[in-house]
Amino acid sequence: MGQDQISKLEQRSDLLLSTLRNYVEAMGGKLTILAEFPEHKPVVISGIEALENRQ
Repeated sequence: MGQDQISKLEQRSDLLLSTLRNYVEAMGGKLTILAEFPEHKPVVISGIEALENRQ
């Protein structure tokens, strides 16, 4: 991912999860989505990659 692509990504108000995952992985990280609810333990959202691969 080049600097020009990163700059465009940073200016967007919305983006695909796959794009965000690629951005994070390009920096050596791993994207995890966490849902937080009042008075409940946080829930890690999983299985999204499998949905992306079906399309």
